[in-house]
Amino acid sequence: MDEVTWKGGLVDYYDIQSRVAELREQTKDTFLDPPLMHTVLFLVSEIGEVCNAVMRLQKGEYLRGREAGSPLHQDLAMEIGDTLLMLATLTTQHNIDLNEALTLSIEKIRRRVTDARIKISER
Repeated sequence: MDEVTWKGGLVDYYDIQSRVAELREQTKDTFLDPPLMHTVLFLVSEIGEVCNAVMRLQKGEYLRGREAGSPLHQDLAMEIGDTLLMLATLTTQHNIDLNEALTLSIEKIRRRVTDARIKISER
């Protein structure tokens, strides 16, 4: 499996999951230690918050919001962080390795692209 890298360097999903596991331990019996369905609902809610932040950026506030450090940029970053936190909580609850899950997803996309290119070339 390939390591996932981003512009800023290697994304350490093991660190994210260990930080979330530690936070869940410190906040036991709170919103970070909910039943499975609550975790999924929290995740969906946070994705909705990301959508709201993106919509605010596109409603004429786009140019001001793209600047790093602007309030809109910070709102979007915070909502993405909340979403990542809930996603990592879900994976931690089910002992799913976040890096492995992402790698499997990337491999699936690569297969689909390859299959689509083959189909196009057969025309």
